[in-house]
Amino acid sequence: MNRQIRRAQEKSEKKREKDIEKQREARKAARLSRRGKKPAKPSRPANSEQRAKAEAKQADEAPAQVAAPSPARPRRSGRFAGFMALATLVLIIMGAFSPREGEPLELVVDSFFFVFLGYFTALWLLRRASSQVLAIVMSGGLAVAIAVELLKTQGEGLSPQPLLIFTAVPALILGVVLARLVFRRTS
Repeated sequence: MNRQIRRAQEKSEKKREKDIEKQREARKAARLSRRGKKPAKPSRPANSEQRAKAEAKQADEAPAQVAAPSPARPRRSGRFAGFMALATLVLIIMGAFSPREGEPLELVVDSFFFVFLGYFTALWLLRRASSQVLAIVMSGGLAVAIAVELLKTQGEGLSPQPLLIFTAVPALILGVVLARLVFRRTS
């Protein structure tokens, strides 16, 4: 009785594995047909005995056949650009409220944060095929610069830098230009 139950379970497991494999093949064929490619040969058998037999059969049938390398997908840049833009925005805000006095390169460093903000935001927008990248980045970046400077006037011990608003404009434009260059090279 136990043997019959075991055989029935093994038979149902094999049938389930075959069904799962058929579903995988159907999904793969559907995915390839959406991409416009022809479906490849079925995948290798699941267990080692069947795999060894299939490999031996392939070796006997076509010993001189060499597999052609698959074409590499173009890697589009900007995978984490949205996250990096948000992180740069947080750094701009945190840097604005940290007390600094008399640092000679303070304005330059703050301007480079706006270059990074423009770069990552533009990359994020380009990846999403936005048509008005420069306008969106400029309006958002200038809004951040103005808001930070207005908030600096409210804080104690913080010195506003109105020149930062004027240096943010070329910094954002430089970020957008760099993002477009990188995006065109990688896509």
